[in-house]
Amino acid sequence: QFELKKQRKNPSAEGGEEWEPRLCLSERFVSIGEVELKLQGDGKLTWILNKLAEMFKMSLRDYCVSVIASAILKRSGWLLARLNTHLAPYWPVILRTAQLDMKDLAEVTETDVSDETGGPSDLVYDLVFRDQVPLGINLLLNDESGFVRVVDFPRGSQSRKVATENGVDPDLFKSATVISVNGTEAQRHHQGDVMAALKDPGRPKIVGLKIADDVAEAERVRTFAMSSVHGGDEEVVNSNNGLILAAASPAMVEINIANDGPLGVKFSRAIDDLGLGLATSDSRSNGIVSDGALQDALGAGKLVEGDILSHINGVIVLGRNGAGRERALEQLQQFGGKRPLLLQFVKPASHLLSFQQLCVEGLVVGGAEELVLEENKMEGRKRVVIKSFDDVAGLAEQNGIFIGDQLISVNGFPVGAGCLKHGDPMPDFKHVLQIIVNESPLALTFARPRREERWTNVMGSNAVDIIDGAETYTVTASDADQLGCNFSEGQMAGTIAVGSFKAVKGCVRQEMEKQLGNDIIGLSIESVAGQVVPSYASPAMVKAAVARNWPTDIIFKNIAQEEWLGGL
Repeated sequence: QFELKKQRKNPSAEGGEEWEPRLCLSERFVSIGEVELKLQGDGKLTWILNKLAEMFKMSLRDYCVSVIASAILKRSGWLLARLNTHLAPYWPVILRTAQLDMKDLAEVTETDVSDETGGPSDLVYDLVFRDQVPLGINLLLNDESGFVRVVDFPRGSQSRKVATENGVDPDLFKSATVISVNGTEAQRHHQGDVMAALKDPGRPKIVGLKIADDVAEAERVRTFAMSSVHGGDEEVVNSNNGLILAAASPAMVEINIANDGPLGVKFSRAIDDLGLGLATSDSRSNGIVSDGALQDALGAGKLVEGDILSHINGVIVLGRNGAGRERALEQLQQFGGKRPLLLQFVKPASHLLSFQQLCVEGLVVGGAEELVLEENKMEGRKRVVIKSFDDVAGLAEQNGIFIGDQLISVNGFPVGAGCLKHGDPMPDFKHVLQIIVNESPLALTFARPRREERWTNVMGSNAVDIIDGAETYTVTASDADQLGCNFSEGQMAGTIAVGSFKAVKGCVRQEMEKQLGNDIIGLSIESVAGQVVPSYASPAMVKAAVARNWPTDIIFKNIAQEEWLGGL
């Protein structure tokens, strides 16, 4: 029974002159006459369980009563605390409307519930799991607290999806404590019971988690979990493995032309307008000659598109703001047809990478989210440079695949549980993995039981029913590296399930490594979508510009190379 009572504003004050109205729960009583639990189905096991349910129906009733009473106490306190907080400014109006006076109200007693003592707090979350796949929570069972603790919500897990759908950062649950499962409170040093409840395949499943509010405690759990997994040595993962700081490339390529004939290439304006750069057969250069002296150097890899013509017969032809380009054109017009002709080329400082065409040509992952940027002061001005790269979710994770989903076909050929429907023999697990690695492109189909159906095997491999009536998802990728998932053998022989997810290299990093090599850390971003990056731009502003215009063109600059070119 809910009542409106009064409570001293300052309980420690004598006299009780100042009172405030309080909504409270004054009486609570839960009564259940009888609980009948009956399992549907045939077989000896069902019969035995129904007999046990009949024998212990009084205990089941008492348990239900205790759970409901506890829930009413906790949830009512939580609700009443918020109601009283929001109604506080309006109590005078409410009392006048109801024609009540403070002296007409009874005083709140110790047995009344009007606050959230023992109830949910801002640190407690109830996550509801409905999909018939594993929950996907990495847990720590031997924590000194005696409770089951969360290590993390791994990539591609149902737990991560549920947290995101509730508007909560999944990483917030690192070091959280499992406090209840389906309304049953977790007891200290009863980790086995908690794990049994979590493993039960029944859905929906409500898991109560309390966030670690102490930073030191959260770090302790994280460190302990790492030491348990890695034997005391934390595994340090360097996402920039293989990448190095951009430096000057002072090497020159000399081409000595002795024979008569065309040069075999066309030139275009260098990106930073220091001179003339080599062009290829695209719309900007209107084609390329199929033979000629420089064509051999291009074919051998000595020269590449964008290399800048720096010297003609020993005369430097570089200069800012178009001066170098005019000088190079004059020298070519005067000496281009004479032999011998000595041409020297250098690497440019600026590089234009077009991600528009890359995204059109095939399925790619990544984009602005890969870039980790920072500010650096170079040549007397502030620049935004590449600090590192974040790996990104693969195509399987992006397309909503979960840990535990069944792989049923590869490029249209049934595998694993997909062979059950027609009674086909299941190919060997290792053979299927080899097909996935070798095939390009890939089209993988996954199956997941619908939410309303029961699925007794949480790892996904119990019967032909996996296919009949299941939800199916198809993921296409250019190769296996883009999938970002690992496969494992299901509990039923021959079946294949998604075992885990991993982050993959994104298209920005891959394309930069392909075009520029591995010395790309420290490159500055000079323009995005044709717009010059202003000196006041912050890393966040530049990253937002890339995201807003993605896919787009980006100009990167090697400041060390620019300084070296300026000294020629």
